[in-house]
Amino acid sequence: MLFSERMGFKKIEDTLIMDSIPTGLRNRINNILLSFLEEVELINKSKLDLLYTKIMDNFFKKSRRNFSLSSFAPGFFDNINRELEKGAWYSLYDLIEFICELPYFDSIFDNYVGKLNKVLEQERSAYRFVKSQFIPLVDDIAIKAIDSVEKSPFVYAQNHIQNALGLLSAKSSKPDCNKIVWEAITAVESSLIQVAGLDASKNNTPGPAVKELIKKFNIDETFLKPFLQLYGAASNNGIRHSGNEYTKICDVADAILV
Repeated sequence: MLFSERMGFKKIEDTLIMDSIPTGLRNRINNILLSFLEEVELINKSKLDLLYTKIMDNFFKKSRRNFSLSSFAPGFFDNINRELEKGAWYSLYDLIEFICELPYFDSIFDNYVGKLNKVLEQERSAYRFVKSQFIPLVDDIAIKAIDSVEKSPFVYAQNHIQNALGLLSAKSSKPDCNKIVWEAITAVESSLIQVAGLDASKNNTPGPAVKELIKKFNIDETFLKPFLQLYGAASNNGIRHSGNEYTKICDVADAILV
């Protein structure tokens, strides 16, 4: 574990890209945009001219005297990209949403949504493209909830959450989301055991901890059942004990939710 992870400096904002588009992510999205323009051109060059005109006129608000239709998809793309570079980081996302609001062109871009979301996941973007809009995987409430763990009195829980954030930010094409979920659930388990005053051992699981909490604090069992159900679901779906036929493969959205 790196220093930033051990000391609790790594936050959810550090693992997901929320307020920028790094070069690698921008390049890969641009590749998708170019492929889309080339497909439109292949279908009908006049449709490409129409799309380019709408982008330059309606989106960028450029004077008709400042852009020409005498080019093809690569040339149009270069001109569009130059305009994007003049704008804010989110201009690229705005442009894609703008294109998907245009009748005819929206149905063509549907062919690229799956690839776009795969790139967003692989490059650690905090957004996914759903129903023609970029939506956040996490909001301010979720961020504050995750980051508040570093101020928690539950030391073991802190360690598990930091491990989860470290896995989420690992420089690999696909993080081990099942392991991230396991770390998060184990953080809850260790907190229950600590509050119940039990020793941290293999014999002390959420079951005994819940019983001790009911006895110690006279808590209604109804309020504690969700902890047992969370723990049981993780076991049944092969997250705590992987490798069985029922193992559920989690994705980044699952990992962040848990």
